[in-house]
Amino acid sequence: MIQTKVNFVLGPAGSGKTYGFIESVREHLRKAPEGLPLLFLAPKQATFQIESQLLRDEQIQGFTRLQILSFPRLAEYLLSEFAPDQTQILSDDGRIMILRSLLNRHASELKAFKSVAHSLAFTDEIGALLIDLQRHKIDAGLLKKLKARSDISTALANKLHDMELILFRYREWLDQSHLKDAEYLLDLATTQLNSLPLTANEHTQFFIEELWLDGFGEMTPQELSLLAATVRRSRIANLAFCVDPAEISPSSWLSIWTTTSEAYQRCEQLISQFDNVTTDLIRLGRAPDSSRF
Repeated sequence: MIQTKVNFVLGPAGSGKTYGFIESVREHLRKAPEGLPLLFLAPKQATFQIESQLLRDEQIQGFTRLQILSFPRLAEYLLSEFAPDQTQILSDDGRIMILRSLLNRHASELKAFKSVAHSLAFTDEIGALLIDLQRHKIDAGLLKKLKARSDISTALANKLHDMELILFRYREWLDQSHLKDAEYLLDLATTQLNSLPLTANEHTQFFIEELWLDGFGEMTPQELSLLAATVRRSRIANLAFCVDPAEISPSSWLSIWTTTSEAYQRCEQLISQFDNVTTDLIRLGRAPDSSRF
């Protein structure tokens, strides 16, 4: 079984997390332009900036083994490698069209939203809510359990009933049409990775030489699950969080470190449970003489 070393890198802005990661990537590319994949995970809006920074080194004219990806692009990359037949994707416009059709068809079954079921604006709102439910791995079964609780109001129970119905009918339509919603790609990629054995044979299995993650203030349950599955297939993983090491567990929710600190702790708890993973904590403090801030 492949053994993974995970380095959690904590430090405030300007402490050198991103700079250190980019230098590490450059060193890999200088030493070995070819080899097992290298993976740099960053928010979508930061991927181009990281690529530009890497290519400022005149010794690096380009690269093929390195992938700089956001989580949605990582899911697409993995599925294209291992399950190309599962990537028949419904577009965002297609989602709205299907939801409008389903709302018109099942309007009489709704309780809280019956009067606005035919509204275009309501369809857009339901579409946005559906995306949030999928990203947080909330399915119709969980909504049904919440609806059955005795400590919620009738109005809330009716809204949960309607969302359960809409989500169930939408998933049913996707299955019958053999299509996938783009928001489920991360779940599909996670399932696909977890189905692969962890035998240490790089010629027949997919492994990553080294992984870097930087720039995320928070992650959805979908993203955390995909990250954990990807980390398990990496020899080394470096995960950076913009947290003051002295404020890992802030005492107040008003602290500026709360959101990122919680993301780090959830990530650490999830990854530490794997048998093939060992973890280390690297703390980067403030250096007024050399840091940007």
